[in-house]
Amino acid sequence: GAEGEGGPGGSGGRPPLTMFVGWFSVAFEGSPTSPSLVEVELTTGPEEPLGTHWGQEAFIVYPPLPLRADEDSIQCRFRMERQLENWRL
Repeated sequence: GAEGEGGPGGSGGRPPLTMFVGWFSVAFEGSPTSPSLVEVELTTGPEEPLGTHWGQEAFIVYPPLPLRADEDSIQCRFRMERQLENWRL
């Protein structure tokens, strides 16, 4: 087909990029003056076998970004800011 034609919503049969997902992990190791006897890791990742009360985040891409079949990666700039009304969001 012509350049840009493809499967549902994307070129080359790939679906378009509609979101990024994210999570975080933190290692609590103490400090140089007060080291921890046991390192503790807090993760909100989807691979956590016991689950977590924290949620992962979905960052919607709108409009969806078409992806080419011959590309394995994309480059982008991502910026996120807290809401003024609610500092936790």
